[in-house]
Amino acid sequence: MMQLTLTIFGAAVVIILIGEAARIRSKQLDDQTVCRDEFFAATERLVADPETPEKIIQEMDRLAHVLTSRTILWGFVRRALTGRLRGTGSSREEYLAMPAHLRKDLVMAWVSAIFALTFNNMVLGAFIRRLMLYSVPRRVDGDFDSATPVAPMVAEFARDGVHSAA
Repeated sequence: MMQLTLTIFGAAVVIILIGEAARIRSKQLDDQTVCRDEFFAATERLVADPETPEKIIQEMDRLAHVLTSRTILWGFVRRALTGRLRGTGSSREEYLAMPAHLRKDLVMAWVSAIFALTFNNMVLGAFIRRLMLYSVPRRVDGDFDSATPVAPMVAEFARDGVHSAA
């Protein structure tokens, strides 16, 4: 009798844990949709403007193709742990080379793509988001014109979650 009770209790706990994991994953997928919509809206504005440099358009195309990649976060972590992170160019230089009226869209595309990528992995993505949300608002030390508009966007995300951006 005791074994049957423990088995039923164990099964109930497993069902509750699976349900909770499904609820969390569903919220993450909703948040990913918001981030992707923000990315594509910003990218459309960038592509539509004739002043947008071709390099930025190509970068947005590359980002759009990896937005749903489930392996890119693992590759990032592997490169970070082995000390092989490398920049493909200077984001600050790209930002400063953009016409002033397009900078907000460029940053919105970058930030929303980064967050959208983190929603492709339930556990690793949550860990990386936590690291980003902890460190970025504390690092507005003059980069990107005091991180305008990156810091307010990330701070709002950290405070209210992704649905605050929608």
